[in-house]
Amino acid sequence: MYAWYDLSTPVPVSDSLPAAMFSNDYEIHHGGCGGYSIGTTESDVTGVMIGQRFIITCSEPDGVRDATKTFDDVKPGSIVTYINPGYTSSGDLVRTCTSTGGWSGV
Repeated sequence: MYAWYDLSTPVPVSDSLPAAMFSNDYEIHHGGCGGYSIGTTESDVTGVMIGQRFIITCSEPDGVRDATKTFDDVKPGSIVTYINPGYTSSGDLVRTCTSTGGWSGV
């Protein structure tokens, strides 16, 4: 959960909300993970960021029995290729890492 603070990038000043909208006591609910943080217990937090940036990646593509898997990266747009000489394919031999962090096809 702390990676949200450590890995985020600052909002440009032109997109920042006025300081008057914030108080010293705040509570943030981190959707989906069940965690939350409270300003009075986090002494190292000096502000709150809205719309935090996350780096999207795909997991390492699955291996396929009797096939060779080739890929260079797990960033969106990356491609994995499966080569299975002598076998008939029942899925996609080329898959792409999507912008939502999953591999296209089956």
